[in-house]
Amino acid sequence: MSKLFAKILTSILLTNLLLFLLTIILHEFGHYLVGKFHNCKDLKIVFWDENLGTYTEMKCLNYKKGLFELSGFLLTIPFSLIFLFLEEKHYFYLINGLNLTFSFSDLYFLNLSYLTLAIGFALIIFSEIKTVNFIFNSLSLNKLIST
Repeated sequence: MSKLFAKILTSILLTNLLLFLLTIILHEFGHYLVGKFHNCKDLKIVFWDENLGTYTEMKCLNYKKGLFELSGFLLTIPFSLIFLFLEEKHYFYLINGLNLTFSFSDLYFLNLSYLTLAIGFALIIFSEIKTVNFIFNSLSLNKLIST
């Protein structure tokens, strides 16, 4: 039983790590694309600076407040929607929870940053509960099939 538990825990951790990294990449790429579209100069995505911060650097002449900030959040949504059509719907909640958490400083101008942070953490926790439930239901189903 302990080997099974270790495999399940490892699977959950690796999946979470992969989705965490993909969400960060898509989020920052959203900022990058809007910067590219608006002919910003010196575009650069920074993954994990000395403070473990992730951000997109650019110099823009035509800065439109809101568009750049929302672009990271908006690009990640279609990726999360893929999981609504799959059996693993719990990943939809995880990706959107991570996305809202990453958008904390981006959405500061809307005065919603703490709300997005709270909703983001709530979605992440909900997702993890749903993930464990999904795995245990799958294990119970496999046990029924094999007997």
